[in-house]
Amino acid sequence: MKYTPPIKFKFDKKKHTYTSEDGKLLTGVTNILKNLAKPALIQWSANECANYFKKNFSKITKENLEAELKVAKVSHRKIASTSAKIGSAVHEYIEEYYKREGVAPEEYLQALEMPYTDIMQVKLGIDAFISWNSTREPKIVSSELRVVSKEHSFAGTLDFLMEVDGELILGDFKTSKAIYPEYWLQLAGYQIALEEGGIKPIKRLAVRLDKKTGKFYEEYAPIPLDFDKDTFIKLREIHKWIVYCENNLKKY
Repeated sequence: MKYTPPIKFKFDKKKHTYTSEDGKLLTGVTNILKNLAKPALIQWSANECANYFKKNFSKITKENLEAELKVAKVSHRKIASTSAKIGSAVHEYIEEYYKREGVAPEEYLQALEMPYTDIMQVKLGIDAFISWNSTREPKIVSSELRVVSKEHSFAGTLDFLMEVDGELILGDFKTSKAIYPEYWLQLAGYQIALEEGGIKPIKRLAVRLDKKTGKFYEEYAPIPLDFDKDTFIKLREIHKWIVYCENNLKKY
């Protein structure tokens, strides 16, 4: 089974951008999902601001109050950035694991240039992956496969395709605190691109690798595929509208 993209395209790892052969920028699947409202993030950001003041209250003075306010207002960004780096490190290990048919975690962890506490979370994420991989013994068909939709002009990189009892499963690894509904939309986007390339997975699977406990949790998409695909395409159209406004409307 080989994925044949409907158009030729390139991926710039440094910029994390996709472009078609004629140089046209292709929207990333994850960028399309950023248009989906996430109200819980607003409360989380406010909570992290409050937590910063709680932790640093004793050192805040009248003289440094303004400076501390600036730090507190963006404290959630630092936490999100750290979490993203930890998740990326876990994903990079998994990619290497499947490419090289097994990589010793110790070897990988020793090469990381991260604070010790972050490395420990990476380790637990890797532990969860190894536990899942040894328990499920998946037959991996493709790993870190880049896919593109000619019809809707977007591209992305899916984590894995695997076979289970003769059925093709499209899956994604997550290091988040939960399995969120938007993951099914992300996988639906990948499925749209795969189908344009002649591949049609039967199921969509999210595998959560808990970076605090070292345990894994998995769930198959509970939402009908056509519903998710239709919703993803609507988000794609919203993204086009936002880009149009940014490029064509006057800014005052």
